[in-house]
Amino acid sequence: MRPEYFGHTIFDPLVAALANITRDAMGREALRAKLSRVVVRHDPQTAPVSNYPNGLTFEDGVLSINWTPGVNTGDQRQRTEALVKLLERNL
Repeated sequence: MRPEYFGHTIFDPLVAALANITRDAMGREALRAKLSRVVVRHDPQTAPVSNYPNGLTFEDGVLSINWTPGVNTGDQRQRTEALVKLLERNL
């Protein structure tokens, strides 16, 4: 698997989602107060290929991302939307 797949399919959507959440002071404060760590992993047994919300959890201040890198690399919007929705529910 090519290393850039992690950037394009995981880290770019994460950066975009965090930028969306922190676009105002209330979002920045909520993120600081509630998010303590981000864990990125790829478990081939459980990582969804396209149902991105199923690869996300937020518990005890930890955002966990378990997505399959290197698939569906053309469009990051669905990944970003899944992250934004999860963060908005938990912040």
